[in-house]
Parts: sequence; C-alpha cells; structure tokens
Amino acid sequence: MRNLNRIIVIFCLSAISLSHLCSQTVPGIGRSNELEIGNWNIEWFGKTTPGFGPANDSMQQRLVKNILNASDVDVWILCEVADTGAFGRLMRQMPQYSASLASYFAEQKTAILYKKSDFKGIQAQLLGTKNKDSFSTGRYPLKLTLVSLKPSPFDSLDIIALHLKANTGNDSLKNLAYQSRKRSAEWLKAYTYTQTDPRKYIIAGDWNDDIDVSIYNQLPTSLNPIKLESNGGYFITQRLSVYRIPTTASYPDAIDHQFVSNRLYNYYAKDSVFVWRIDQYISNYASTCSDHFPVISRYNQRYSNLSKVKSFKGKIYPNPSDKYITIETSEDIKTVNLIDLSGKIIELHLTDNYCDISHLKKGLYYIEIVSIDGVYREKLSIL
Repeated sequence: MRNLNRIIVIFCLSAISLSHLCSQTVPGIGRSNELEIGNWNIEWFGKTTPGFGPANDSMQQRLVKNILNASDVDVWILCEVADTGAFGRLMRQMPQYSASLASYFAEQKTAILYKKSDFKGIQAQLLGTKNKDSFSTGRYPLKLTLVSLKPSPFDSLDIIALHLKANTGNDSLKNLAYQSRKRSAEWLKAYTYTQTDPRKYIIAGDWNDDIDVSIYNQLPTSLNPIKLESNGGYFITQRLSVYRIPTTASYPDAIDHQFVSNRLYNYYAKDSVFVWRIDQYISNYASTCSDHFPVISRYNQRYSNLSKVKSFKGKIYPNPSDKYITIETSEDIKTVNLIDLSGKIIELHLTDNYCDISHLKKGLYYIEIVSIDGVYREKLSIL
C-alpha cells in the first residue's frame, strides 16, 4: 500500500506539472492597426517516435495550440509538421485560422495559417518541383496567395513557406547540406526575377543558415545568391545576425529568416522584426515545446512608414540607463513608447524632456518616438 500511495503521489505531481506547463499565460502580440507575420519551426510536430522532438507529444501539441491562439498574429508560417492528423486536430482547436499544408512527400511539412476574418487563401501551390537538385530534401517551397477581405494595402499577399536542408551529420554531410542550401538560394533568386508583376511577397521559415556567415565552417553564407540579388528584395532578419540574436534554443546563430519583396518592404515597420522568446512563459521550453523560437515582423497600413525613417533630429541619453532618459529635440513629440522583446508596448510620460524608467525591468528595449515628422526607433538598455 505504501508503494501504491507513492505511485499515486508521483502521478498527481506529474499531472500538476503538466497542467502548469500547458496553462501558463502567453501574452498576445498582435495589434489591430498592423499586419503581423510570424514563422516558427515546431520541431517534429505530431511525431511520436522517441528522439524526434519533445518526448511528451500531447504536451507539445497543447503548448503549440496555446501559443498560436494567444499570439493574435495574422499570418503564421510553420515548419516541421510531421503528422497530418495532429495538424488537423490543432486546426480544429483554432477556428479563427484557416490553413494550407504542403503536399510534398517529405515528412517534415510546412504550413501557412491565416486569419479567416482578414484573408481568403487562394492558389496554394508547390514551387520548384521540377528542380529536385535545388531542393534535395524534397521540402519544396509552399506558396499561398492571400486576398484581403477588408480595405487594406495588403490586397494581395504571396506567402512562401520555406524549410531548407539542415546542417547535421559529419563534415561531409554538412558540406552537402551547405551546397543544397546554396542551390536553393540560387533557385529562389531566379524565381524572384520571374515576378514581372511587382508583388507583395514574403519568403520565410527555417533557412538553416545564418545571413552574415554560414554556420558551416564559417564559409560565406549559403544564402548569398538571394541575399545579394538586386530585384528589390530584403532579408529583414539581417539585424538578428548583426546583433547575434539566436532563433533557436541551443545555438547562438539566427537561422530562421524572413525575406520580403520591395513592395512589401515599403510597409515594413522599421526594425520591427524580433525573436519572440516564449521560453520566458513556458518552463523547459526547449524540451517541452520546440528547439526554435518564433520570428515576428510587423507591417503598417500606410506607405512610407517606419522603414523610411532614417534619422532622429535630437539626442536620447543616457543609454544604457537605470533611472531616467533625456530626450533633446526640436521636433514636436506626440508619444514616447518602449517596446520589449515580446512586442509589448509600454507608454512613457515625457516631462520636461525626461522619462522615468526606474520602475521597469532590466533588459533590452526599443524606444519609439512618434512625432509629427514620423516615427523613430532605437535600442535602449535598462540596467
């Protein structure tokens, strides 16, 4: 009886732990006046074989559902959907989203989710299927055209989900993966040049390489062909590489990226792309949910937005600071906000050019100054 009681206690504690992990509060990051696009590798989602993703598959599926539901992000690009049944169950628990799932044979599938209230999805198709050498994994890019259901500058938006070959195995296999990614980037460059009708599009997902220098032997990045292309496209996630912001739980590099067309970049909120560190809300995140973090970008509803703001006519100091900051400028300031790394906006009160920040948690923020001339953002460290 004593052993039975012990088993019951252990079972109850495990159940409590599981309930705690699956019920932790994850904040919403969506904003009503902006379009958010996120990409997230959800690590062998639905795969029950030991050694492939988190050991507790039901827990992982609940966590993914809770995070996506709470996010309020308009469009999601997911990688590593390994079981269509699990994905179907996930979608039935998120009635606000519709989805398109890649139909290629490879096990790790990509998917595109979008809000039903905002968009209608049309013309889902796989790209590059005649170029198997460019996509040696068989994970072909999934393209879905979204048509806005509301008056919006994003009347037609092409979403392209991407998952390139991983940097795994011995040196020889890693070199093969590097060459595969390079061929993929070359194909993508050629594809962007076929878009004679200038469109708003984004290519996002798990590129499995960094943008500045490759994660394989510090070679030039395998993504150089599309990175250096001159047809009006941009890796908006390059800032993650510059500031050494990792997109995975185990490595210091950014390997999950977003590449946007020139037309979409015109609406991109300058420096808005960020890694959503949901590990601060989920205990043991890497072993219970995924080994990747979501990457989120924001887009304004008007042309010539934050991405066009190049300079601020004034000074912001001290930076770093622990008590207050001073803003010296001749501009007419409307509001001053801080934005933390989860995307949460904190309004500051400007009094005689001073803003009190002594009540805020230590960490890295973006200070956002909205004036009659536009919007300016820069990094601010609170000590």
